[in-house]
Amino acid sequence: MMNKHNQKIPGLAQLLVTAKIALRALKNPDDLTREDRLSVIEDLAEAITLFDPSFAPS
Repeated sequence: MMNKHNQKIPGLAQLLVTAKIALRALKNPDDLTREDRLSVIEDLAEAITLFDPSFAPS
């Protein structure tokens, strides 16, 4: 039987992986184009929204 917390574990794992990638990418923004930086931020926003839908834009 899965409780609420167990259901969020995969989403949390994805969020943490995405956040780590985003931080590494944004640490050296000169190496990225503007589009690449926006893509990293969008990926992070999507991972946050998947983890907790209450963060979705209204």
